Amino acid sequence: LYVGQIRARIVRVWETFHGSPSPPLPDCLVRVVQGSRGEVLDVTVTNCEIDEPTRHLVRRAVRAAAPLPAPPTELRGLSTIELRLPAAS
Repeated sequence: LYVGQIRARIVRVWETFHGSPSPPLPDCLVRVVQGSRGEVLDVTVTNCEIDEPTRHLVRRAVRAAAPLPAPPTELRGLSTIELRLPAAS
């Protein structure tokens, strides 16, 4: 659920970057390092075949989705989150 909330924020940001209809988010693995207040400290985009300008746009969308939602109690203190974009099937 928590990762789904983060993914939904990133998708919304992606759509605002591109307008409607927006191109689909590339299928990538994204590693996000977050701070204690939900700020995005680092973004790594891997496992996808996209050019560097598109990779930059994905990183930008993740950063613009900050602050990230507060993690559930059991995940507090977790600083790195991995998620699949655009969505896990």
